[in-house]
Amino acid sequence: MYKQRRISVVMPAYNEAEGIEASVRDFLALPEVDEVVVVDNNSRDGTADLARRAGARVVTETRQGYGYACRAALAAGEGDYIILVEPDQTFLATDIYKFFAYAEEFDIVFGTRTSKTCIWSGSNMGLFLRYGNWAVGKLLEYLHDGPCLTDVGCTYKLFRRESLRKIIDQFTVGASHFSPELMLIGIRSGLLCVEIPVNYRKRVGTSKITGQFWKAFRLGLFMIAMIVRCRFKSYPKVTSVVPRPSDQGIDYNDVRRLRRLGLLIPHRGFAEWSCAAIIATMQRLSGRSSGTITVNETAYGRFVFCCRSEAEFR
Repeated sequence: MYKQRRISVVMPAYNEAEGIEASVRDFLALPEVDEVVVVDNNSRDGTADLARRAGARVVTETRQGYGYACRAALAAGEGDYIILVEPDQTFLATDIYKFFAYAEEFDIVFGTRTSKTCIWSGSNMGLFLRYGNWAVGKLLEYLHDGPCLTDVGCTYKLFRRESLRKIIDQFTVGASHFSPELMLIGIRSGLLCVEIPVNYRKRVGTSKITGQFWKAFRLGLFMIAMIVRCRFKSYPKVTSVVPRPSDQGIDYNDVRRLRRLGLLIPHRGFAEWSCAAIIATMQRLSGRSSGTITVNETAYGRFVFCCRSEAEFR
């Protein structure tokens, strides 16, 4: 449990006998993790039995495919925070603490494997996969107005359960290109999303998705086609469970407008203002034709307005 919230780690698994036990035990060894759920996707190598022996709760998904297994895993998690991860030893269990740092500020936290300093020797993240994921991530980011994205194939993600339940019925992909669909639905539905770097290690066993160049290339084309096609679809808006700046009296659209006019400039290192001072300053700025005030855009997506001295706008 983390801050009175239950933690579920869920894993899609297809013939992962070589790494499943170690992966389950790594996560269960963390005191914050309340349960590990493994979705057996028609494995023929004893994956399910090994997962149970390691302490996981095993559920079965008979529809074959990475997307179907992930969707079943997300539906099976009973915690307040649901962490989706692969059981092939490529991801560090202790990286969940990175996700926890953002969990209170976002509905969904995406992992990225493309940060150079987090790529371990021997991992399956050569130049083609690294820059291919970056390029497709940028396509998704710009076509769907998302946050900074550099990886569309990383399974490691955290979800607020109450936010996930609002979009889970919209998932349609059952194959290997499920991850970008999940990401764009979360973004287009209006949930608060962010991407963070995670460690990426050498895989135990053989990758069923990106182990061969042409298979990975074909998957990339499927992802690109889906991202472009979904640009012209509409998605029902849902309400984020995370407080937005507008909930505190600050209109985010006004912030963007003032920045375009040059009235707001990004800066760090100035004295922080209280919420009341922020609102009062915004009201004064809205009637000005010139003048500047600094704004600190934090990693959490909120705006902290600052100035050189509190007397400057009194």
